[in-house]
Amino acid sequence: GDGGGKTFAKIQYAKQALVTLGKTLESLRVNYSLRGFSATSGSFQICDIVMKEFEDADIDYKTVDRVFYPNEGYNDHCQNRDGSSIRHATQLLLKQRGKKLLIVISDGMPAHPSGIDSYSGRFGERDTKEAIAEAEKEGIHIVGISIDRHANNFVMEAYPNAFVFNDLERFPRQLTETYIKAVLGR
Repeated sequence: GDGGGKTFAKIQYAKQALVTLGKTLESLRVNYSLRGFSATSGSFQICDIVMKEFEDADIDYKTVDRVFYPNEGYNDHCQNRDGSSIRHATQLLLKQRGKKLLIVISDGMPAHPSGIDSYSGRFGERDTKEAIAEAEKEGIHIVGISIDRHANNFVMEAYPNAFVFNDLERFPRQLTETYIKAVLGR
């Protein structure tokens, strides 16, 4: 396998993307929530890990650290049911006022092979695409950010607005441009 090195690098990339995303949204004065989702082995369940709720003033960095530190906290699952997570986030966003934007940070592989239905491959990809379409029908703008430039092109194919996170310095500008394009239609 890839050992722990590649997985650890992805986890750290995701953490950088998430923290930068939060800071960028704060600078744009956008009301936002930061959440992580992890699939539970042997079930259909996902864990909704709140790092910032809409009404919170700041990101809970202790939770961020627990989520993104290998072999600790929530990261022991390292599996994801993207479709289920998008549906859950959609329901949370529908309770908010104003325009809605869902930004999904992904490694490009919806995978929960230890779930009871082998959620991976075409099945996981199809479910994710269906969840994206459902969110769009509800008026939610959705953006996919791939943290693995070497992964398949799933994120770029599945999401209406998507880009690869590969330059931390450029990332805030990419986010701002994506926000303006998706939410403000410019």
